Amino acid sequence: MHRSVYEAIIRSRARIEKLLGERERPDYDPPWERLEVDGDIDELVAVDGSLNQSPRTSYLVFALSGLSLLFSKDAPRDSALSHVDILERGVFRRRYLENVLGTWMRLAEIRSVLKMNPSRGTLVLIDGSFISDIINPKPTHEWINASFSEEEREELNCIEDEIAGMGLYDDLRGRFNAEDFVAFNLVNEQLNDWPRERKYLALAILLHREHLVALEHLVRSGWKLLFISKDSISHDYVDAYDFKGIYSDQVLFSLFTRGRGFAPPMRVDVKSKKYSLGKRRMDLCKEKGDLQDDFKDEFKDLLTVEMYQTFVRFSYHSLLVYKVEGVGMGDEEMVKLLEKVASLSPEGYPLPLEKAHREVLITYNDIELVSQALLPTSSNLREALR
Repeated sequence: MHRSVYEAIIRSRARIEKLLGERERPDYDPPWERLEVDGDIDELVAVDGSLNQSPRTSYLVFALSGLSLLFSKDAPRDSALSHVDILERGVFRRRYLENVLGTWMRLAEIRSVLKMNPSRGTLVLIDGSFISDIINPKPTHEWINASFSEEEREELNCIEDEIAGMGLYDDLRGRFNAEDFVAFNLVNEQLNDWPRERKYLALAILLHREHLVALEHLVRSGWKLLFISKDSISHDYVDAYDFKGIYSDQVLFSLFTRGRGFAPPMRVDVKSKKYSLGKRRMDLCKEKGDLQDDFKDEFKDLLTVEMYQTFVRFSYHSLLVYKVEGVGMGDEEMVKLLEKVASLSPEGYPLPLEKAHREVLITYNDIELVSQALLPTSSNLREALR
């Protein structure tokens, strides 16, 4: 760091200490229940993923992985899916590029556990949020980093009709169990001669849909699903109990509770978070055509699944609480599962998920190795500044 950063620390420290000292903290007492510990677990799966990217001269090299680790009385085993590739730099707007690659990584995570196919009733811990997966927006022409005429925008907005009319949605479902990443394969097989912007938008739309299909398979699996988030900005408890001046549930329970425990599980109406999935964007595509009746809300199982959320401190040693979503279960069953997870979380975060994270992580050195293997003669823009 430049010395000016250290100078800025000196200037800011006293001001921040004074600000924190003067700030009045509300005296809140949110509902909090003691969490017992039950170490009786026959089988457990931990799921996590990783994504990294490296900009080259005209391409972006990326690598992503999804990993499931099975822990049981027998020898542990794993199941993983990975993909490495290049994208033309700048084809997606920066904030939407993260959506596209993030959806692809989440797809790899879910497919890894589907591929493992543990026995029915197995406890599956998944790093992340089911609600975040559900509310993930469907790609539109705005995701493409280019200027379009009104006619071109309308054509791009109707691309979903064109994809469906070609039978690609049916192909995606029909080939789902036989291939790792069907969306990628379909684009390369049938859309490779499309103009660049149309092809990349089609890829994003198909990945988004394949991710929903994967979630659909997941909730129908019969496994006991717990999604665990390290960072959350939800405010359902804050709103329900009218805790003014606190902006997230995680802050609320981290500040005003102590000891191993959990917030009373709250039922989540998934449909209120995302009123529809898979439906055609009638507001964008003006050409209604004959396909409009084919865009039914086929993912209704995802919107009507029984789900509870809570915030949990798994260990006395931890200050931070984690958001946990129990999918496909009632509140009492969820609490019993939390007791089992607590026995595996001596420092606060479940050890199986920590192990999955360490094994799947794609580091800076890893992505540079991938970049050199794929584009050995192309300049690395980050490396040029080191």
